[in-house]
Amino acid sequence: MKLWSSQHVFGHSWDRVTQALWRKYPNKLNPNVVAVDVIDRRVDEDGNLHSVRVLGANWNMPTVVTAMLGMPDMCYAIEYSVVDPVKKTMTLKSVNYTFSSVTEVVESIKYCENPEDLGSTLMTHDAIINVKGVRFRDYCEGLIVNTFDTNSIKGRQAIEQVIAKISFENIAQSISEEMEELRNGFDTTISKLDTEVGEIASKLNSEFSHLVQKLSYELDHMSISVKTEDGNRSQEKNSLTEAVAQAGLG
Repeated sequence: MKLWSSQHVFGHSWDRVTQALWRKYPNKLNPNVVAVDVIDRRVDEDGNLHSVRVLGANWNMPTVVTAMLGMPDMCYAIEYSVVDPVKKTMTLKSVNYTFSSVTEVVESIKYCENPEDLGSTLMTHDAIINVKGVRFRDYCEGLIVNTFDTNSIKGRQAIEQVIAKISFENIAQSISEEMEELRNGFDTTISKLDTEVGEIASKLNSEFSHLVQKLSYELDHMSISVKTEDGNRSQEKNSLTEAVAQAGLG
């Protein structure tokens, strides 16, 4: 039996890291994981999220090891996870289902807020490797440990990649919301201007009509003195129309 352990600090909040974990697969940096199925998910009375997933993966081990152990190309593991949103911890434990009578790999990972920097996330990664009933057991276990070293680095890179993608999506969403807000504000301004222009036009039209009516009334009742054809000045008329007719102009 061999033990393997590792620690790593992500320079991102616990919320962001755990969000990325649910979107980790499929990922080109971890091509050995080819299938993920959720078979159970529930929330307990304390608000903790419990999930059980089946992971289908190629073990990505040297051919000599798979030949010695008789391992199939596709292997399956059961993963149990618990997320505590209050304490901000996420623990995962996985054990291989395929070929467990010969090789048992128990993997435990914990993600929590880094006590030295609450804005970052501390990951603790442990594994127990136990090869049973075959010769060169220590050699085979050593090769599996080396595989963990390589895959753990790729796994961290995959998480960083997903975090970058989420950050980009958030920026794009923010820009989209700001553009939508500007568009709505512009539409509101245009609508307000249309209303104000309509009110001004209506008011001007009303005032102009009133002015025309007033002017027409005053012209019709203006006192005008005109000369008749015999040169005598006529009496003042109260009607402009009558005055024009009297003068022989109409």
